Amino acid sequence: GGPTARAPNPRLPPPGADQHAQGGHHAEDFDQFVDFAAMLLPFRGEGLDRHRHADVEILTWVIDGAVEHRDSHGNASVLRPGQIQRMTAGTGIAHSERNAMPRASHTPSRVVQMWVATDTPGLTPGYAEVDLTDDLADGRLVLAASGRPGVAGAVSLANRYSSLHIARLAPGGRCELPAAPFGHLYVPTGHLALTGADTALVAGDAARFSGTRATEVIAVDATELLFWEMHAQPVLSSVAPL
Repeated sequence: GGPTARAPNPRLPPPGADQHAQGGHHAEDFDQFVDFAAMLLPFRGEGLDRHRHADVEILTWVIDGAVEHRDSHGNASVLRPGQIQRMTAGTGIAHSERNAMPRASHTPSRVVQMWVATDTPGLTPGYAEVDLTDDLADGRLVLAASGRPGVAGAVSLANRYSSLHIARLAPGGRCELPAAPFGHLYVPTGHLALTGADTALVAGDAARFSGTRATEVIAVDATELLFWEMHAQPVLSSVAPL
């Protein structure tokens, strides 16, 4: 048990990092199961130009600011912290994401995007968006997305092996990450300690787990975490680059 790898990852920028999407993306490929990018969009209108995906589930989570989403199937929304978005690319969809904060605010937006291969090719493209703000307020681990049979998340996934959990912990707050054959933990903000391990994660850090039992984590400071629980390790289908 315990994390099999942990490193401060310069490709996952913490708050204030001078990196942004139009200068290149900052991504982590978690053993070809989940592709993962954390991006800083410094100015209004800056972000990802329209690009196409197929046969992949795309999840978007805003850390700070606001992000405008538009896609080729007519979906348009402004995502803010606490809202999970899932887009099913299926037979093909093109989309863009841009900083939607007022120009006068000079406020950057930080966003995490994650891609998971679908079990079935050629699905009808789809879209879902759910606000988890109230669910996250009490510091518990929230099942944000899931494709596992009999395990319903706030949004569904077309991948029967995976679930995404999210938590917002106050200083001293605790939660238990579920046991799983494979686990991937990312800390976009804060400082997190893992019980029983000589490991601490700070903003921008990621840890990988394999064959672990349930793991308790403790927030040293106010912390947000994203944890992928995975019950298989299939190869990710090809996705378009950012």
